[in-house]
Amino acid sequence: MQVFLYHPDTKEYVGSAEAPIDPLETEAQGKPVYLMPSNGTTVSPGEVPETHVARWTGEAWEILENHRNDGATGMGGAQYWLPGDHYYSVPRAMKELGSLPEEALLSPPEMTVEEALGVSERRYNDAQTQLALEMVPVIAEQLLGMQPTTLRAEPTA
Repeated sequence: MQVFLYHPDTKEYVGSAEAPIDPLETEAQGKPVYLMPSNGTTVSPGEVPETHVARWTGEAWEILENHRNDGATGMGGAQYWLPGDHYYSVPRAMKELGSLPEEALLSPPEMTVEEALGVSERRYNDAQTQLALEMVPVIAEQLLGMQPTTLRAEPTA
């Protein structure tokens, strides 16, 4: 007798096997009696599409979408964003079986004007800071009439 096995925690279909005959019960009842694994059923999951998995409910198999694997690395899960996320939002990853949320976006949200202005302002401020740092030795030389490399204090005896 063929049994269909599922993972004890996730209840996902993992394969099938032949159930062994219970020799004592078979002899006692005079007919074949099979040993049934605790994580098995005689109900077939049927055809399961490539991007789906079968999960045992306790009474029947349900076929669910599986977005837990990103496909490229075999890790993580399908990345998605939701309405209200912004350009810098960290993508969410599917960790559970089932469909992506109905409103899921599969690419990051576009950068808003406010976010773009914020990037421009940060770059401007960073450039101003860098320029100021580069000018310190020049200003020191003009003020002190020295080379910037001679600004170190000499130890006194």
